Amino acid sequence: MVAKNFIELESYPLLLFKKEGKEYVLSKAQILQSSEEIIYSIKEIELEKDEKRFYYKVLKRIKDKDAEGNLKKEDMQTFFSFASKEIISLAKEVNQELSDYEKIKISYHLYKNYCGFGEIESIWHDKNINFIFCEKVGFPIYVYHKNPRYGFLKTNLKFRSMYEFKNALINLKLKSKMIRDSPEFLGILDNKLIEISDIFNEMSIKTISRLPIAPKDLIKLGIAMPAMMNYLNKMIKDRASVLIIGGNDFQRTELLNSLALLVKKDSKTIVFENYPKIIVPQRNVFYKVLTPYKKKHKKIIDDYLRKNPDFVIADDIDELAPIVKNIKNECQTFVTLDAQTFDEAMNKLGRILPTPAIAFIDIIIIIRERGDGWPKIEEIYELYTYDFKSKKIKVSPVFFLDKRTKKIIFNGSRLLNQNI
Repeated sequence: MVAKNFIELESYPLLLFKKEGKEYVLSKAQILQSSEEIIYSIKEIELEKDEKRFYYKVLKRIKDKDAEGNLKKEDMQTFFSFASKEIISLAKEVNQELSDYEKIKISYHLYKNYCGFGEIESIWHDKNINFIFCEKVGFPIYVYHKNPRYGFLKTNLKFRSMYEFKNALINLKLKSKMIRDSPEFLGILDNKLIEISDIFNEMSIKTISRLPIAPKDLIKLGIAMPAMMNYLNKMIKDRASVLIIGGNDFQRTELLNSLALLVKKDSKTIVFENYPKIIVPQRNVFYKVLTPYKKKHKKIIDDYLRKNPDFVIADDIDELAPIVKNIKNECQTFVTLDAQTFDEAMNKLGRILPTPAIAFIDIIIIIRERGDGWPKIEEIYELYTYDFKSKKIKVSPVFFLDKRTKKIIFNGSRLLNQNI
Protein backbone atom coordinates (compact mmCIF):
# COMPACT_ATOMS: atom_id res chain seq x y z
CA MET A 1 0.00 0.00 0.00
CA VAL A 2 1.36 3.44 -0.99
CA ALA A 3 0.89 6.57 1.14
CA LYS A 4 -1.73 9.04 -0.06
CA ASN A 5 -0.58 11.51 -2.76
CA PHE A 6 2.54 9.41 -3.45
CA ILE A 7 3.41 7.16 -6.35
CA GLU A 8 5.86 4.27 -6.02
CA LEU A 9 9.05 4.70 -8.08
CA GLU A 10 10.49 1.38 -6.97
CA SER A 11 10.42 -1.15 -4.14
CA TYR A 12 12.54 -4.11 -3.08
CA PRO A 13 12.63 -6.61 -0.16
CA LEU A 14 15.13 -6.06 2.65
CA LEU A 15 14.65 -8.75 5.29
CA LEU A 16 13.59 -12.28 4.42
CA PHE A 17 13.02 -15.25 6.73
CA LYS A 18 12.84 -18.85 5.54
CA LYS A 19 11.12 -21.60 7.46
CA GLU A 20 10.18 -25.10 6.26
CA GLY A 21 10.51 -24.16 2.60
CA LYS A 22 8.48 -20.97 2.90
CA GLU A 23 9.94 -17.47 2.53
CA TYR A 24 8.50 -14.58 4.51
CA VAL A 25 9.17 -10.91 3.70
CA LEU A 26 9.74 -9.14 7.02
CA SER A 27 10.35 -5.71 5.51
CA LYS A 28 10.77 -3.91 2.21
CA ALA A 29 11.96 -0.49 1.04
CA GLN A 30 9.85 1.81 -1.12
CA ILE A 31 10.94 4.94 -2.97
CA LEU A 32 7.87 7.18 -3.08
CA GLN A 33 7.32 10.44 -4.92
CA SER A 34 4.77 13.21 -4.46
CA SER A 35 4.52 16.54 -6.26
CA GLU A 36 6.82 18.03 -3.58
CA GLU A 37 9.35 15.39 -2.54
CA ILE A 38 10.82 11.92 -2.85
CA ILE A 39 10.92 9.87 0.35
CA TYR A 40 12.40 6.54 1.42
CA SER A 41 9.71 4.42 3.09
CA ILE A 42 10.05 1.20 5.07
CA LYS A 43 7.13 -1.22 5.11
CA GLU A 44 7.38 -3.90 7.82
CA ILE A 45 5.11 -6.75 8.86
CA GLU A 46 2.78 -5.29 11.50
CA LEU A 47 1.36 -6.79 14.67
CA GLU A 48 -2.40 -6.90 15.22
CA LYS A 49 -3.84 -5.85 18.61
CA ASP A 50 -3.95 -9.39 20.05
CA GLU A 51 -0.44 -10.06 18.73
CA LYS A 52 0.85 -6.87 20.37
CA ARG A 53 -0.51 -7.91 23.75
CA PHE A 54 1.17 -11.29 23.37
CA TYR A 55 4.39 -9.59 22.17
CA TYR A 56 4.68 -7.48 25.33
CA LYS A 57 4.22 -10.55 27.54
CA VAL A 58 7.00 -12.43 25.73
CA LEU A 59 9.23 -9.35 25.81
CA LYS A 60 8.90 -9.19 29.61
CA ARG A 61 9.83 -12.88 29.93
CA ILE A 62 12.90 -12.41 27.72
CA LYS A 63 14.06 -9.35 29.69
CA ASP A 64 13.63 -11.27 32.96
CA LYS A 65 15.63 -14.24 31.66
CA ASP A 66 18.32 -12.10 30.03
CA ALA A 67 19.15 -9.85 32.98
CA GLU A 68 22.82 -9.60 31.91
CA GLY A 69 21.92 -8.67 28.33
CA ASN A 70 23.83 -11.52 26.65
CA LEU A 71 21.06 -12.05 24.10
CA LYS A 72 21.55 -8.52 22.79
CA LYS A 73 24.77 -9.62 21.10
CA GLU A 74 23.11 -12.44 19.14
CA ASP A 75 22.31 -12.38 15.43
CA MET A 76 18.75 -12.59 14.11
CA GLN A 77 18.77 -16.35 13.39
CA THR A 78 20.00 -17.25 16.89
CA PHE A 79 17.55 -14.87 18.55
CA PHE A 80 14.62 -16.19 16.48
CA SER A 81 15.40 -19.70 17.69
CA PHE A 82 15.38 -18.55 21.34
CA ALA A 83 12.29 -16.35 20.92
CA SER A 84 10.34 -19.13 19.19
CA LYS A 85 10.74 -21.38 22.25
CA GLU A 86 9.52 -18.59 24.55
CA ILE A 87 6.55 -17.85 22.28
CA ILE A 88 5.52 -21.55 22.14
CA SER A 89 5.93 -21.88 25.93
CA LEU A 90 3.80 -18.82 26.68
CA ALA A 91 1.16 -19.79 24.10
CA LYS A 92 0.69 -23.12 25.90
CA GLU A 93 0.43 -21.39 29.28
CA VAL A 94 -2.28 -18.97 28.13
CA ASN A 95 -3.90 -21.51 25.81
CA GLN A 96 -3.46 -19.34 22.70
CA GLU A 97 -3.01 -20.73 19.21
CA LEU A 98 -0.57 -18.98 16.90
CA SER A 99 0.19 -19.66 13.25
CA ASP A 100 3.77 -19.89 12.00
CA TYR A 101 3.36 -16.47 10.39
CA GLU A 102 2.20 -14.91 13.67
CA LYS A 103 5.16 -16.44 15.51
CA ILE A 104 7.55 -15.04 12.89
CA LYS A 105 5.96 -11.57 13.13
CA ILE A 106 6.28 -11.55 16.91
CA SER A 107 9.86 -12.88 16.77
CA TYR A 108 10.86 -10.15 14.31
CA HIS A 109 9.49 -7.31 16.46
CA LEU A 110 11.11 -8.84 19.55
CA TYR A 111 14.45 -8.92 17.75
CA LYS A 112 14.11 -5.44 16.24
CA ASN A 113 13.19 -3.77 19.55
CA TYR A 114 15.21 -5.83 22.02
CA CYS A 115 18.55 -6.68 20.43
CA GLY A 116 18.26 -5.04 17.01
CA PHE A 117 18.50 -1.38 16.05
CA GLY A 118 14.87 -0.36 16.45
CA GLU A 119 13.64 2.01 13.77
CA ILE A 120 16.80 1.67 11.67
CA GLU A 121 16.86 -2.16 11.74
CA SER A 122 15.47 -2.62 8.22
CA ILE A 123 17.49 0.25 6.73
CA TRP A 124 20.64 -1.34 8.14
CA HIS A 125 20.18 -4.23 5.70
CA ASP A 126 19.68 -2.05 2.61
CA LYS A 127 22.83 -2.24 0.46
CA ASN A 128 21.62 0.79 -1.51
CA ILE A 129 22.01 3.09 1.49
CA ASN A 130 25.36 4.84 1.96
CA PHE A 131 24.51 6.30 5.34
CA ILE A 132 21.76 6.63 7.93
CA PHE A 133 21.37 9.72 10.06
CA CYS A 134 19.13 10.31 13.06
CA GLU A 135 19.51 13.59 14.90
CA LYS A 136 17.21 13.07 17.88
CA VAL A 137 13.96 11.57 19.17
CA GLY A 138 10.85 12.66 17.32
CA PHE A 139 12.75 13.85 14.21
CA PRO A 140 12.64 11.99 10.86
CA ILE A 141 15.48 9.60 10.11
CA TYR A 142 17.38 10.48 6.91
CA VAL A 143 19.31 8.27 4.50
CA TYR A 144 21.65 8.78 1.56
CA HIS A 145 20.72 6.52 -1.35
CA LYS A 146 23.38 5.33 -3.80
CA ASN A 147 21.13 6.16 -6.74
CA PRO A 148 22.11 9.76 -7.66
CA ARG A 149 18.51 10.39 -8.70
CA TYR A 150 17.47 10.07 -5.04
CA GLY A 151 20.48 11.16 -2.96
CA PHE A 152 19.62 12.51 0.49
CA LEU A 153 16.11 11.35 1.49
CA LYS A 154 13.75 11.76 4.41
CA THR A 155 12.25 8.48 5.62
CA ASN A 156 8.87 7.62 7.13
CA LEU A 157 10.65 6.53 10.33
CA LYS A 158 11.51 8.22 13.62
CA PHE A 159 12.37 7.16 17.16
CA ARG A 160 9.32 7.92 19.27
CA SER A 161 10.86 7.67 22.73
CA MET A 162 14.24 8.20 24.36
CA TYR A 163 14.08 4.58 25.58
CA GLU A 164 13.83 3.27 21.98
CA PHE A 165 16.59 5.58 20.86
CA LYS A 166 19.01 4.71 23.66
CA ASN A 167 18.33 0.98 23.25
CA ALA A 168 19.34 1.23 19.57
CA LEU A 169 22.52 3.10 20.58
CA ILE A 170 23.39 0.48 23.20
CA ASN A 171 22.92 -2.38 20.72
CA LEU A 172 24.97 -0.64 18.02
CA LYS A 173 27.80 -0.20 20.52
CA LEU A 174 27.52 -3.77 21.84
CA LYS A 175 27.72 -5.37 18.42
CA SER A 176 30.38 -3.20 16.83
CA LYS A 177 34.15 -3.19 17.11
CA MET A 178 35.08 0.04 18.87
CA ILE A 179 37.63 2.39 17.32
CA ARG A 180 37.22 5.12 19.94
CA ASP A 181 34.72 6.04 22.64
CA SER A 182 35.41 9.77 23.10
CA PRO A 183 34.38 12.44 22.27
CA GLU A 184 32.03 10.40 20.07
CA PHE A 185 31.74 6.64 19.75
CA LEU A 186 33.28 5.32 16.54
CA GLY A 187 32.96 1.64 15.64
CA ILE A 188 32.73 -0.85 12.78
CA LEU A 189 29.97 -3.41 12.24
CA ASP A 190 29.15 -5.36 9.05
CA ASN A 191 31.79 -3.28 7.24
CA LYS A 192 29.86 -0.12 8.12
CA LEU A 193 31.26 2.74 10.15
CA ILE A 194 29.08 3.84 13.10
CA GLU A 195 29.39 7.23 14.73
CA ILE A 196 27.34 8.16 17.79
CA SER A 197 27.89 11.70 18.97
CA ASP A 198 26.38 14.31 21.24
CA ILE A 199 25.98 17.69 19.54
CA PHE A 200 24.49 20.41 21.79
CA ASN A 201 22.91 17.59 23.83
CA GLU A 202 21.25 16.21 20.69
CA MET A 203 22.25 12.61 19.99
CA SER A 204 23.04 11.54 16.44
CA ILE A 205 23.66 8.17 14.80
CA LYS A 206 25.58 7.92 11.56
CA THR A 207 26.31 4.71 9.69
CA ILE A 208 28.40 4.77 6.54
CA SER A 209 28.44 1.74 4.27
CA ARG A 210 31.81 2.45 2.67
CA LEU A 211 34.85 2.98 4.88
CA PRO A 212 37.42 5.65 3.93
CA ILE A 213 39.72 4.57 1.10
CA ALA A 214 43.28 4.01 2.30
CA PRO A 215 45.53 6.59 0.55
CA LYS A 216 47.62 3.82 -1.08
CA ASP A 217 44.42 2.36 -2.56
CA LEU A 218 43.68 5.63 -4.37
CA ILE A 219 46.40 4.50 -6.80
CA LYS A 220 45.04 0.94 -7.13
CA LEU A 221 41.56 2.29 -7.87
CA GLY A 222 42.91 4.67 -10.51
CA ILE A 223 41.78 7.74 -8.57
CA ALA A 224 45.31 9.18 -8.36
CA MET A 225 48.64 8.65 -10.13
CA PRO A 226 51.57 7.40 -7.98
CA ALA A 227 53.37 10.75 -8.47
CA MET A 228 50.27 12.62 -7.27
CA MET A 229 50.04 10.53 -4.10
CA ASN A 230 53.76 10.98 -3.46
CA TYR A 231 53.29 14.75 -3.76
CA LEU A 232 50.08 14.86 -1.65
CA ASN A 233 51.60 12.64 1.02
CA LYS A 234 54.59 14.98 1.42
CA MET A 235 52.49 18.16 1.32
CA ILE A 236 49.82 16.97 3.78
CA LYS A 237 52.40 15.62 6.21
CA ASP A 238 54.03 19.05 5.93
CA ARG A 239 50.63 20.48 7.10
CA ALA A 240 49.37 21.80 3.74
CA SER A 241 45.72 22.90 3.58
CA VAL A 242 43.61 21.36 0.83
CA LEU A 243 40.59 22.42 -1.24
CA ILE A 244 38.85 19.73 -3.33
CA ILE A 245 36.61 20.73 -6.24
CA GLY A 246 34.84 18.95 -9.12
CA GLY A 247 32.98 15.63 -9.24
CA ASN A 248 29.84 15.29 -7.17
CA ASP A 249 29.22 15.97 -3.50
CA PHE A 250 29.70 12.35 -2.42
CA GLN A 251 32.95 11.94 -4.41
CA ARG A 252 34.49 15.14 -3.01
CA THR A 253 33.79 13.99 0.54
CA GLU A 254 35.09 10.50 -0.27
CA LEU A 255 38.47 11.97 -1.27
CA LEU A 256 38.36 14.35 1.71
CA ASN A 257 37.95 11.38 4.08
CA SER A 258 40.75 9.45 2.40
CA LEU A 259 43.29 12.30 2.52
CA ALA A 260 42.39 12.96 6.18
CA LEU A 261 44.03 9.59 6.92
CA LEU A 262 47.39 11.29 6.15
CA VAL A 263 46.89 13.94 8.86
CA LYS A 264 48.51 13.27 12.24
CA LYS A 265 46.23 11.09 14.39
CA ASP A 266 46.72 13.21 17.53
CA SER A 267 45.71 16.49 15.82
CA LYS A 268 43.22 18.62 17.77
CA THR A 269 40.34 18.60 15.30
CA ILE A 270 37.15 20.54 14.54
CA VAL A 271 34.64 19.15 12.02
CA PHE A 272 31.96 21.08 10.11
CA GLU A 273 29.43 19.22 7.96
CA ASN A 274 26.00 20.03 6.52
CA TYR A 275 24.91 16.42 6.99
CA PRO A 276 26.94 13.61 8.53
CA LYS A 277 29.40 12.17 6.03
CA ILE A 278 32.87 13.17 7.21
CA ILE A 279 34.87 10.34 8.80
CA VAL A 280 37.85 11.60 10.76
CA PRO A 281 40.43 9.14 12.08
CA GLN A 282 41.87 11.72 14.50
CA ARG A 283 41.47 10.64 18.13
CA ASN A 284 41.23 14.18 19.44
CA VAL A 285 38.04 15.52 17.83
CA PHE A 286 37.09 18.13 20.40
CA TYR A 287 34.27 19.78 18.51
CA LYS A 288 31.84 18.74 15.81
CA VAL A 289 29.00 20.85 14.47
CA LEU A 290 26.28 20.29 11.93
CA THR A 291 25.74 23.33 9.74
CA PRO A 292 24.18 25.60 8.47
CA TYR A 293 26.07 27.82 10.86
CA LYS A 294 23.85 29.06 13.68
CA LYS A 295 24.33 32.08 15.92
CA LYS A 296 24.00 29.89 19.01
CA HIS A 297 27.16 28.04 17.91
CA LYS A 298 29.32 31.16 17.52
CA LYS A 299 30.56 31.60 21.09
CA ILE A 300 31.30 27.89 21.53
CA ILE A 301 33.12 27.65 18.19
CA ASP A 302 35.12 30.81 18.90
CA ASP A 303 36.12 29.36 22.28
CA TYR A 304 37.40 26.19 20.61
CA LEU A 305 39.25 28.14 17.93
CA ARG A 306 41.05 30.01 20.71
CA LYS A 307 42.36 26.63 21.87
CA ASN A 308 44.40 26.54 18.64
CA PRO A 309 43.13 23.44 16.80
CA ASP A 310 45.67 21.69 14.59
CA PHE A 311 43.15 20.52 12.00
CA VAL A 312 39.83 21.86 10.68
CA ILE A 313 37.82 19.81 8.17
CA ALA A 314 34.59 20.87 6.44
CA ASP A 315 32.51 19.39 3.64
CA ASP A 316 31.80 22.82 2.12
CA ILE A 317 33.75 26.06 2.30
CA ASP A 318 30.50 27.98 2.86
CA GLU A 319 30.49 26.54 6.36
CA LEU A 320 33.84 28.16 7.17
CA ALA A 321 32.99 31.61 5.81
CA PRO A 322 31.69 33.06 9.13
CA ILE A 323 34.79 31.96 11.07
CA VAL A 324 37.59 31.81 8.51
CA LYS A 325 39.18 35.01 9.89
CA ASN A 326 39.59 33.25 13.24
CA ILE A 327 41.33 30.18 11.81
CA LYS A 328 45.05 30.70 12.24
CA ASN A 329 47.38 30.23 9.28
CA GLU A 330 49.24 27.39 10.96
CA CYS A 331 45.99 25.40 11.32
CA GLN A 332 45.77 22.72 8.64
CA THR A 333 42.40 22.91 6.85
CA PHE A 334 40.63 20.48 4.49
CA VAL A 335 37.51 21.64 2.67
CA THR A 336 35.49 21.06 -0.51
CA LEU A 337 33.76 23.40 -2.96
CA ASP A 338 31.06 22.70 -5.54
CA ALA A 339 32.85 23.94 -8.68
CA GLN A 340 33.90 22.13 -11.85
CA THR A 341 36.86 24.25 -13.03
CA PHE A 342 39.71 26.18 -11.46
CA ASP A 343 38.32 29.54 -12.71
CA GLU A 344 34.86 28.76 -11.38
CA ALA A 345 36.39 27.84 -8.02
CA MET A 346 38.33 31.13 -7.85
CA ASN A 347 35.19 33.14 -8.70
CA LYS A 348 33.15 31.31 -6.08
CA LEU A 349 35.85 31.68 -3.46
CA GLY A 350 35.95 35.42 -4.13
CA ARG A 351 32.24 35.67 -3.45
CA ILE A 352 32.29 33.47 -0.34
CA LEU A 353 35.45 34.76 1.36
CA PRO A 354 37.34 38.05 1.51
CA THR A 355 40.18 37.54 -1.01
CA PRO A 356 43.10 37.61 1.50
CA ALA A 357 41.34 34.89 3.48
CA ILE A 358 41.65 32.53 0.49
CA ALA A 359 45.40 32.47 1.17
CA PHE A 360 44.93 29.81 3.85
CA ILE A 361 44.57 27.26 1.02
CA ASP A 362 47.82 25.66 -0.19
CA ILE A 363 46.54 23.10 -2.70
CA ILE A 364 43.51 22.85 -4.99
CA ILE A 365 42.66 19.35 -6.20
CA ILE A 366 40.33 19.06 -9.20
CA ILE A 367 38.52 15.75 -9.62
CA ARG A 368 36.32 14.40 -12.39
CA GLU A 369 33.59 11.76 -12.44
CA ARG A 370 34.69 8.56 -14.15
CA GLY A 371 31.24 7.08 -14.66
CA ASP A 372 31.80 4.06 -12.39
CA GLY A 373 31.07 5.80 -9.08
CA TRP A 374 34.71 6.69 -8.39
CA PRO A 375 36.35 10.09 -8.89
CA LYS A 376 39.66 10.73 -10.64
CA ILE A 377 42.18 13.43 -9.70
CA GLU A 378 42.82 15.37 -12.91
CA GLU A 379 44.66 18.53 -11.83
CA ILE A 380 46.44 19.91 -8.77
CA TYR A 381 47.30 23.59 -8.26
CA GLU A 382 49.36 25.34 -5.60
CA LEU A 383 48.33 28.72 -4.20
CA TYR A 384 51.74 30.04 -3.27
CA THR A 385 51.23 33.73 -2.49
CA TYR A 386 48.73 36.58 -2.23
CA ASP A 387 49.62 39.77 -4.09
CA PHE A 388 48.24 42.61 -1.97
CA LYS A 389 48.97 45.13 -4.73
CA SER A 390 46.88 43.42 -7.42
CA LYS A 391 44.64 41.74 -4.82
CA LYS A 392 45.05 38.42 -6.56
CA ILE A 393 46.04 34.92 -5.52
CA LYS A 394 49.05 33.61 -7.44
CA VAL A 395 48.83 29.96 -8.42
CA SER A 396 50.99 27.38 -10.11
CA PRO A 397 49.82 24.10 -11.76
CA VAL A 398 51.57 21.07 -10.28
CA PHE A 399 49.67 18.46 -12.30
CA PHE A 400 47.59 19.53 -15.27
CA LEU A 401 45.76 17.91 -18.18
CA ASP A 402 47.43 18.52 -21.53
CA LYS A 403 44.48 19.23 -23.83
CA ARG A 404 46.38 18.11 -26.92
CA THR A 405 47.70 14.76 -25.69
CA LYS A 406 44.96 14.20 -23.04
CA LYS A 407 47.75 13.19 -20.64
CA ILE A 408 48.35 14.49 -17.12
CA ILE A 409 51.65 16.37 -16.93
CA PHE A 410 53.77 17.03 -13.83
CA ASN A 411 54.89 20.67 -13.83
CA GLY A 412 57.00 20.77 -10.65
CA SER A 413 56.18 22.17 -7.20
CA ARG A 414 56.99 25.66 -5.94
CA LEU A 415 56.08 24.82 -2.35
CA LEU A 416 58.12 21.62 -2.14
CA ASN A 417 60.80 23.17 -4.37
CA GLN A 418 61.86 19.77 -5.60
CA ASN A 419 60.94 17.13 -8.13
CA ILE A 420 59.01 14.10 -6.94
